[in-house]
Amino acid sequence: MMKTQLDYYIAACETEDMKTFSNTMKKLEKEYGIYPHFSLKDAESLFNNCWRIFKQNNNPIKQYNALRLVKYVTTSDEFMKTNNNYQKIWEFFKNTIFHENGNVRNAGIHLLSRLYFEMTILSESSLLRKKIPENEIEDCQKFVVDMFLYLEKLERDYTAANINIISKGDLEDESGRPWGGDTKNKQLRTIRRAIEEMDRGTWLRKLLVKYEIIDKEKTEEELKWDEFLNVMLKPILPDKEKSENI
Repeated sequence: MMKTQLDYYIAACETEDMKTFSNTMKKLEKEYGIYPHFSLKDAESLFNNCWRIFKQNNNPIKQYNALRLVKYVTTSDEFMKTNNNYQKIWEFFKNTIFHENGNVRNAGIHLLSRLYFEMTILSESSLLRKKIPENEIEDCQKFVVDMFLYLEKLERDYTAANINIISKGDLEDESGRPWGGDTKNKQLRTIRRAIEEMDRGTWLRKLLVKYEIIDKEKTEEELKWDEFLNVMLKPILPDKEKSENI
């Protein structure tokens, strides 16, 4: 079988160290763009190989590289809307939440950021909406809500199960939930960062209202505050991961 250019990046993912692979990804972005649109065949190959590398290796460097590479499939619309492949990306991310390696957990957050961005495109893009049946758009929106509810439940369950080892400063109080970046417990910090990554702007809140998870939309003042936060808390830029303490 003839090898493709993407096979080069897949091989590099398995063999290169973190710094070298960062430079390799710059080559990929120069060749395909920061937000690539791969063919369905290429995207499937990239995803399947990254998933294989992640699952078959206990080496956190290879797993970290696989996470950084697989994020590039998320902007391939054809792949994401075929067989609900966005669910596979979500499962990939879920495997990182409690990973013992901080770099892997951090790369998982970046993958979730890309996934959430693409979910808004699939659900809201006027161009794509003409190509996607309304029931599939509905499924996509419901899945976004389920993702968020999963994370919120995970936070509650983790806190309850580990209440004796979580510091008081990490617990939610009358002032609200501490920011993920201010949370000392590593696993709880990852969960909260994931929640924050999804809860930007007003789109998610509108979905929560639509599917009757919350009673009514926020007041105009609250919506303006959300928009302000959306500007101040800018989404994670590609490949600007900051290593966490392991």
